[in-house]
Amino acid sequence: MVQTVSHPEEVSPNEMINVVFGVGNIGANGITPKAGYPQTWNHTGIGVQVCTEDPSSSAFYSELALHRKGWEDGIYLSQSESFKPDSAVFLGSTSRLLGFQTDIVEWYTCCYEPLFQNYLPVSLPANCPGGIRSFPKKVAVTNVDTLQIGAAYQSNATVKLPANLKPGQYYLYIYTDYNRQVSEYPLEGNNILKSSNITVLSSDLTVPAVQADTMGFSGKPFAFQLPDTERRRRQDH
Repeated sequence: MVQTVSHPEEVSPNEMINVVFGVGNIGANGITPKAGYPQTWNHTGIGVQVCTEDPSSSAFYSELALHRKGWEDGIYLSQSESFKPDSAVFLGSTSRLLGFQTDIVEWYTCCYEPLFQNYLPVSLPANCPGGIRSFPKKVAVTNVDTLQIGAAYQSNATVKLPANLKPGQYYLYIYTDYNRQVSEYPLEGNNILKSSNITVLSSDLTVPAVQADTMGFSGKPFAFQLPDTERRRRQDH
């Protein structure tokens, strides 16, 4: 569930704002909702060719990382008192990726073929004059950083408000696991938290005063000075 959210009280259209929110796992009937459920799965046939993927290579690890489990927390803006996806503005999201460990549980037996200068699968190792080598066949990938009952984390996000935002009162809605990657039936309803009021103000650029000489002559320099422009924010009524 989303437990806390903090934000600026007054903002302007097109402004970058910082949002901090906390998400925790309160559990359900003593059962821990497992993030990225199921936690362990087997991947068969890593790589395009079965005898080319070295388990120590960065390519092998990168392919496994594509299956890393996790979820995303969405940040929305709305004037509605309750969350309505159709009318809320999606501002962005943060990712909660879980750590994982891998265990190779089954291997291909591959024989080096000088003709092809490559390793190929072989069923009878004794018939391999070029040398035998093992390559991963089945890999167990297990998430090791689940969010246990009572645990929580804090996210810090910088999002940009729409340029066409009208002045008025708004709310931020934090929607954890908004794309439903975590199985937590029946407690999906507490994944959204509404913030306190955010006042969106209109912006004006003004020139407070002009300083200039009191007299001027044709064809002669005329001195004047513009002070620094002042940016004001006001709420329209």
